[in-house]
Amino acid sequence: MRTGEPATAITLGFLPRTHRIWLGFILVLVAYAVLFTFWQAEPVPAYVHAASILVVGLCFLPTALWYARGAQSLPIFEMICLAYAAQFENPLYLQLNQLVIQNVVVRPSWDSVFQALLLVVLGIVALLTGYYLAGWRRVMTALPEVNLPLHSNHTFTYLSLACVVGILALAAQTLGWSPDNSGGLGAVVRLLASQTYIAIVLLTYRAYTERKGGRVWMGMLYSVVGSAALLGLSTGLLENAFIPLVLFVAVRWHVTRRLQSHLLLAALIGFTLLNAVKTEYRAQAWSGTANLSLPQKVGLWLDAAQHLALDTTQTNGSSQSLDLFSQSATRFDQLHKFAYVLQLTPAVVPYFGGASYSYLLYGWIPRFLWPDKPVASDVTHLFDRSYNLHVTLSSSDGTNIGIGQLPEAYANFGVLGVAVVMFLQGIFFALLGRIFNSPQSDGGRAIYLSVMIFFLNGIGAQTIILFGNLIQNVVASAVLMRPFTSGWQRSPRVETTGAELSPVRAVPRSVNPRTWRVAQNGRDRRRP
Repeated sequence: MRTGEPATAITLGFLPRTHRIWLGFILVLVAYAVLFTFWQAEPVPAYVHAASILVVGLCFLPTALWYARGAQSLPIFEMICLAYAAQFENPLYLQLNQLVIQNVVVRPSWDSVFQALLLVVLGIVALLTGYYLAGWRRVMTALPEVNLPLHSNHTFTYLSLACVVGILALAAQTLGWSPDNSGGLGAVVRLLASQTYIAIVLLTYRAYTERKGGRVWMGMLYSVVGSAALLGLSTGLLENAFIPLVLFVAVRWHVTRRLQSHLLLAALIGFTLLNAVKTEYRAQAWSGTANLSLPQKVGLWLDAAQHLALDTTQTNGSSQSLDLFSQSATRFDQLHKFAYVLQLTPAVVPYFGGASYSYLLYGWIPRFLWPDKPVASDVTHLFDRSYNLHVTLSSSDGTNIGIGQLPEAYANFGVLGVAVVMFLQGIFFALLGRIFNSPQSDGGRAIYLSVMIFFLNGIGAQTIILFGNLIQNVVASAVLMRPFTSGWQRSPRVETTGAELSPVRAVPRSVNPRTWRVAQNGRDRRRP
């Protein structure tokens, strides 16, 4: 061991920390390959299995790099790559090789599934290439940073306003008090509602890094996360309910640099139960004639989930639990959808030639300047009609099933479209991260995470649903926060305090300060 190197850098007596990380990366891939060699809903051909392991390795690579480099930026890009693995790999083993469309079972050929996996490989490689190429120092130093450090005298005021106004806006959307979402006033309500997610990020950082006022921040954090989750749950869309929880988990991972297994397990169990009773809830809450209150909507969820949990434990629990887990995996199945698109395009459905991306040309125009601007979700109908994906819930209601960003790129331009679209996305993520996700960023990082969090589930949506209004939402949130900050950037001449340090450098309340500082000083001396 070299002089000045902390003992924590040595693992098992001879392995440095970075070697341990790469060894863990290899072991994860091996364990994944072995596990799903034997755990398959139906036999998967060897060549398909090999392609899927390649995809998993590419998706886990950014996380391994983040740990190995000791990165201090928020690992949201790494989480997006992990989401690609979950949505394009797990369905291959956890469910049958089929897709149910309009109550008709469609079974893609294994060759189509293999081609879809190869295109996923191409897309992930292009995404990583664009992201890391744009991350070169010469490119990044030319971009400004939007840190938005909250002024110490205005922090509590801003967070209180963001929580109250954000929750009220969420309640207005949930209970039907807000105007039409397609209008300008509806865009304002959505912007105010997004302040809830920004507040959750800032509160989580303060609750886990500051000693002074930690209990106050923690109380505010739990209150706003619980309220936002319940309001989201009452909409009948599980994404709205889990976004506040995912924000909390993501920031806690950033602070502690460890994923909390018990939180992930609880979230998995909760999602499995709620997803299984989702249809029952929607049949009563959406199709019913009664106007249910918020407590009644939440009660419907709890009653349905409780009955399902009792039925599962009283009957053949292990078998039914696996069935529920497989049913939940179907919710994230993008692989078979991609194989389905491959079989129809261009043999039956011709290439769209970029038609689904046209909104990006004018989507940046604010609605107060163009009140009748087309809605971004209209593009979903374009694919509904072509691929017959519209699902009718009742005589007057329905839902759209997006084909996903990778299949959309192929449906527009073929194989070249997959490479180009994903490469451009990687560049965009890198540039946006440079501007808002610097290690010392405060408000900028919270805004960045509040918009990027939607990309975890947004892999299955069309591109313009996520990118259409992203820039104006980021700018508007920054303008709203600016009066409560000391400037757009953090001054390098100002000596930062413990409360202003990057979360991974600040002293967690559960760690001995002296031990933490010794380890950090030793780590800094090793950096060039």
